[in-house]
Amino acid sequence: MNRETANILNDTTTAFYAAQAASFSATRQSAWPGWQRLKNLPNYPIIWQVLDVACGNGRFRQFLQQEMPQVQVAYRGVDSCAPLAGGEVEQRDIVTELLDGSFDLGKQEVDLTVCFGFFHHVPGAEARQRLLRTLCAATKPSGLVALSLWRFMDEPGLAAKAQASTVRALEHFACQGVSLELDENDYLLGWQTQQKYFRYAHHFTEAEADALVAAAAPLAALEDRFLADGRTGALNEYLVFRVK
Repeated sequence: MNRETANILNDTTTAFYAAQAASFSATRQSAWPGWQRLKNLPNYPIIWQVLDVACGNGRFRQFLQQEMPQVQVAYRGVDSCAPLAGGEVEQRDIVTELLDGSFDLGKQEVDLTVCFGFFHHVPGAEARQRLLRTLCAATKPSGLVALSLWRFMDEPGLAAKAQASTVRALEHFACQGVSLELDENDYLLGWQTQQKYFRYAHHFTEAEADALVAAAAPLAALEDRFLADGRTGALNEYLVFRVK
């Protein structure tokens, strides 16, 4: 993907969340079923240093507090949208930093690093692999890195909506004289009844998940891989790594 398109996609997604933070957060109040599996992973300490990248409204922090009260959590959240995340997070434009090659989260300080519902907002395979390597670099040896990959095109209803909203979005940009060079499996998603707001999303295939596993191999070994969430129980593919 060229940088100009990547910048436009990031700006479009950023504008979406800034404008729709309240309505989006209202639909994101409960934990994802896939998170339950993390409770059964071995070798986590009593005090957990947790890094939540693209933390949104902090649902994962609430999940840990409610579902794992025996674990004392030292939590650090990072997100680009202050209206969505609130005041207790580190606000950074993650995608721009990834595209610039400047994204850094520190080195080997964290027991558990998670990144849920965000990889699909990162334009370009190279930037997504850079994000994964950065997550691994921030995590202690033997610590865990867990992420989700959205597979919305596998669900017929979501796929039809994604295709239709992408057509509308491309027409919207064309009217402004903007031509986007999307990669395969890239879409622009609408929101509720809104007509002028879109967010970029990439649908992940098995082959793309395999490529991420391969990219992480020098730094981390795959600990778990599974499908969960949504009506089908397969809306997200989870990858869980043990850092070397």
